[in-house]
Amino acid sequence: MRPILFEDMGANPDNPRVIYEKAIETSKFFVGIYADKYGQLLPDSTISGLEDEFELSADLPRLIYVKNVEGGQRDPKLTSFIRRIEQEAKITYGHYDTPEELAKKVRIDIVRQLSTPASSIDDSVPTPDYTADLKTMLRDATHLLPRSDLLGRIISTLNESHPVALTGPGGCGKTFLLGLLACQKPSVYASTSNRDLSSIAAYLATRVSLTLGKNVPRRFLSADQAIDLLIKIASPDVLLLLDDCTVNLEVSKTLLERLQGHYPLVLSFQSAEAANHIGGIPIQVPPLTYEETLELTKAEGLNLTPPRVHE
Repeated sequence: MRPILFEDMGANPDNPRVIYEKAIETSKFFVGIYADKYGQLLPDSTISGLEDEFELSADLPRLIYVKNVEGGQRDPKLTSFIRRIEQEAKITYGHYDTPEELAKKVRIDIVRQLSTPASSIDDSVPTPDYTADLKTMLRDATHLLPRSDLLGRIISTLNESHPVALTGPGGCGKTFLLGLLACQKPSVYASTSNRDLSSIAAYLATRVSLTLGKNVPRRFLSADQAIDLLIKIASPDVLLLLDDCTVNLEVSKTLLERLQGHYPLVLSFQSAEAANHIGGIPIQVPPLTYEETLELTKAEGLNLTPPRVHE
């Protein structure tokens, strides 16, 4: 899966609208990142290319991110457009302050999209295979022996009906491994960061129901109701992936205690001590070496210079 950035396309004899319209037609996601500028209006139009791209993406899963800016620094037209996204398109968007925060949110949200089909419950609607490109990347990256060995150990532990606790410092590749696991079997991914038990349990119950083709309740009155549904419809064929567990230990512990034995579970922690407190078979994820980072960025279609790789 490689991003298509209009700014990176260079000189082209085609009309700009034709270029990004073609790009959207071949894309699997639309990621909109909005800060303070609205852009120039299209010829003979009342909207800019930025808003036009959004309109053309109506048939794609949309991930929208809005930068927090000081009052008055955002173009009023962009403010109106963002408000319209919220009111008319019924899209919940994420906020961010720094490029690093944005990168993490985009990575987590794309893994979440990849882990669960975004189709309706109606079996007559074909489900797009959003994991196809990631599976190709996995196949191309199997020479990363420490990463592929880790993947094999995780799968082997899950096959023995044990939950797995991935441990390692931030940036070592735990979320990437969760994404690769999502390519192996039907999965539901959730970050536990800044979320209470009720919201995470309701999210898991909804996504598992969709994955299994079950009816989804309109709402859950409590965490217990959502967890009870998860247990009722439990399937060993659906893998639950819980990320960022270190920052939400009690919620992670409750989910593991209630769902262990009903689903295969993989949890990620930055701290080995935290993982020991929660449970699961610990598997340490070492930091990526310089060589591994080079290979990984190549597999993801990135061409970084050595200084950027070191960063």
